[in-house]
Amino acid sequence: MLLAGQVFSQSRSALEKKRKKIENDIKYTESLLKQTQQKQNNSVDALQKIAAGIEAREQLVLTLGTEITVLDSSLASGRRESLRLQQLLERQKEAYSGMVRAAFVQRRRQSGLIPILSSPDPGVLLRRRQYIERMARLRQQKVQSIQQTNTHLTFQLQQLDTMRLQKHLALSEQQIQAQRLEQERLRKEALLLQLKGKEKELRKRLARKQEESVALARKIEGIITAELKAARTRDEKAAKVRAEEAKASGTKAPIPATPETVALGNDFSSNRGRLPWPVKHGLVTGKFGIHPHPVFQHVTIQRDGVDISTQRGEKALAVFRGEVSAVFTLEGYQNVVIVRHGTFLTVYGNLEQVSVRKGQAVKIGEVLGTVFMDEEDGKSALHFRVMNGQTPENPQTWMVKK
Repeated sequence: MLLAGQVFSQSRSALEKKRKKIENDIKYTESLLKQTQQKQNNSVDALQKIAAGIEAREQLVLTLGTEITVLDSSLASGRRESLRLQQLLERQKEAYSGMVRAAFVQRRRQSGLIPILSSPDPGVLLRRRQYIERMARLRQQKVQSIQQTNTHLTFQLQQLDTMRLQKHLALSEQQIQAQRLEQERLRKEALLLQLKGKEKELRKRLARKQEESVALARKIEGIITAELKAARTRDEKAAKVRAEEAKASGTKAPIPATPETVALGNDFSSNRGRLPWPVKHGLVTGKFGIHPHPVFQHVTIQRDGVDISTQRGEKALAVFRGEVSAVFTLEGYQNVVIVRHGTFLTVYGNLEQVSVRKGQAVKIGEVLGTVFMDEEDGKSALHFRVMNGQTPENPQTWMVKK
């Protein structure tokens, strides 16, 4: 019974932890949406935030459903255990009553000392005394067993009352969240209709954003190419120096050691799925890869990174130790910082202020700059990329799950 209670407690604790995390995500999404709505801006950004809120609330409803299922299972087990304890208690009481009746009849026939003293055999006297003492202990054990069973039964009934209350609360909360979910879906549909009326303007914005994304990719490619060229030049010079030194000493040129960049790259790659987020608080509203446009059918959006919506003034943080490869300004991305981690790079775009310079060594969690806040539409979002050489990878597979 105690083991079952512990398992139930652990399951409930895990579900409650998950539910609280989802509730915090919903609150954060609502605060971001409020930040956008203060500018009276019915935009694709607002639509994406509503969609993120709907996704989180759907998870909350599912989690509550799981909690209710766990409670139902625990209630059924609890009822069976209560019935077993009640039956056991009745049997123990009946057995004890039989022992008491037998003892009462025995006392009426003779006192406890007479059968002991009436036998001339000392061995018989001892065995009779041991029998009487054993029966007394058995009666005492029966009393203790009844008390223990009664305590367990009381505890079990209290647990059942608690679980019934928890189930009632969970059902009520599930109904409330289901209603809010339906309201948010209607809200999304209403905004979607408004945005479809701005198709010409939105298509222009989409085309411009795609051009800006291509420009950023080219800029990153140029930086990587320049770095590789510089690295080759350094290696060639170092190899020439080693060859000349070896010739002068009459020995063979040593094989160069593994570059530090390779070691750092291996260290970075071993942390897939464990890197911290590039902001302390944020919500992914633009996902990596090719996705359907949130408004227009048969139109897709391609991102080589993710857009993480944030509150005003959020700081961009280095996700791993490395060296700042570049700091530059690019239309559509404001200020951009690139940090090299051996053979990998991380890109932090849409920064208002930059706190680092090219060539600077940075640590995990070091502030790189402040995320830009668009005062016109109330949008603040960090653009974040992870590059394996010149190949973009999904940053969400690298970041720890919140």
